[in-house]
Amino acid sequence: MDRDLVKKEVATRYLEGEGIEIGALHLPLDIPEGVKVRYLDRMSVAELRQQYPELAGWNLVEADIIDDGETLESIPDNSLDFVIAKHMIEHCQNPIGAIKNFLRVVKDGGIVYLAVPDKRYIFDCDRPVTSLDHLIRDYTEGPEWSKMSHYEEWVRLVEKVPEEQVITRAQELYGLNKDLHFHVWTPTQFSELIFYCQAELCLDFQLELFQDIETEVIVILRKKVQESAAQYLRLDLGCGANKKLGTIGLDSVFQSGVDYVIDVQQGNLPFPDRSVEYVYSSHYLQRLESSTLIRLFQDISRVCVSGAQLEFWTPYAWDNSAFIFGNTSYYSEDNYMHLCVWFADLWEQSFGAKWLLKELIYIVKPSVLIELYKHKTSLEFALRHYKGVAVELGVVIEICRDSPQATLYPKRTFATARNARKYQLQPEPVMTDESELRQAIDWFSQPS
Repeated sequence: MDRDLVKKEVATRYLEGEGIEIGALHLPLDIPEGVKVRYLDRMSVAELRQQYPELAGWNLVEADIIDDGETLESIPDNSLDFVIAKHMIEHCQNPIGAIKNFLRVVKDGGIVYLAVPDKRYIFDCDRPVTSLDHLIRDYTEGPEWSKMSHYEEWVRLVEKVPEEQVITRAQELYGLNKDLHFHVWTPTQFSELIFYCQAELCLDFQLELFQDIETEVIVILRKKVQESAAQYLRLDLGCGANKKLGTIGLDSVFQSGVDYVIDVQQGNLPFPDRSVEYVYSSHYLQRLESSTLIRLFQDISRVCVSGAQLEFWTPYAWDNSAFIFGNTSYYSEDNYMHLCVWFADLWEQSFGAKWLLKELIYIVKPSVLIELYKHKTSLEFALRHYKGVAVELGVVIEICRDSPQATLYPKRTFATARNARKYQLQPEPVMTDESELRQAIDWFSQPS
């Protein structure tokens, strides 16, 4: 992996406008052309050289702003497009407070770029990972309670001085207010810190990227745009790392793109009644057991406003991909016809709303369409009687609760990919001719 290339690509993707980089020292981030950055540090270059004699042979970035990088007291709220803290958060005595201040000074939609070393690959390798409880206490009580213990740990496990000299050396560093890595993480433990800030402290950000690049992890936080109370939510259930743009991501495992970690087999959706206008799910529902699905559908009905749209994608039941390990439910059009058409009144009582099936979408590979054409077999016939024709089934459903709606039969379309042009499926009338039926029975019942 070319780590420098990854960093450049991430910076190009997320950084724009004007912002600051904190504690750049001798390795400022490579900034995309047209982006304006000012450098902030707690000391002038002359003072930094005294603090870091090991950097004597390096050129240090001259600070445009002298300030504490953790508190950013000189930076107004909502004034920057981005904050870069590359290999800086581990130097913070109160990392949670620092992250809170990074988010404070960026505008709505602004970016916090964090690069955090993986302690396993640097001089901190022998140190224990800083626990989340420790970080929370630093945040709630202030970091002074733990400061001396950090110096002792540093002296013992990084400098590796003899044990009888540890206290004396630690007191020396404490008296100098020596800067060092006060806290250390692996990517897994740092992700726990990010999730705590989001889920427990309700810091208003979205995790855009969490990328492990071997010796460090790059984390991109985007400050959420404040929305008016009249706007409704848009959800992506089981989003994984590929959350649909403009949605709130939910999944059972914390990773990039996931805003809420929730196991739908154990709990309900963490949103108020009638607060959601759109629910999207891609290749997630087939991994849930039937009992969980029914409860999830009831909860979706609870949180959705009338007129909300559901868009679900699953492997088509008659394709091999539907039967891979981990899938426990299998979806054809009959699943949704059962819920929305054939027994709509029954399910309306269970869901507390009527689900109107607006569209069934079949994704068919181009090669399959060509083969059917060569054999002059209609797609309608093939979908009804052949296996391996459609690979995916998509549905569009509307939630209706406030006014009576007649049960509708859905529009049926096909496409070669989700984002490709859709074409109307032409239904073929299925008519039973009694004489032809008798001939067919006679032919099939003949002795072989």
